[in-house]
Amino acid sequence: MKREYQFKDPKTTLILEDDSVTFRRGQNDLMIHKMMRGDTKVFYNQITQIKYKEPSLGSKGYLQLSTPRTSILGVARTVDQPQNAIKFKKDKLAEARELKDFIEMKISQNNNAGITSNDSMSKSPAEQV
Repeated sequence: MKREYQFKDPKTTLILEDDSVTFRRGQNDLMIHKMMRGDTKVFYNQITQIKYKEPSLGSKGYLQLSTPRTSILGVARTVDQPQNAIKFKKDKLAEARELKDFIEMKISQNNNAGITSNDSMSKSPAEQV
């Protein structure tokens, strides 16, 4: 299963796969900051939060995936990275909602799979039967 969605400003292709989301941006697009060029892959099990805002009369909407990062000092924290985000106008609202719902579903599937496997691991072999 592989689905692709196109967004503008900056030109971004979002690719949904079974285990991850890939943000694909052009290598030579001067409108994009250097760190955002190319492919950025985010695995569903790494996403800690989805930030979503619908577009209004004067502003664009956005969808941003937050992932945990460790700083130089070894402190784990959530970092909002621009390469894990897209901006969209009202004409792309339906696609953005679909993306958000799909990613939330994948995250909950990963969480439920983890809970199920942890429950069976914590039980003794006699309790599992």
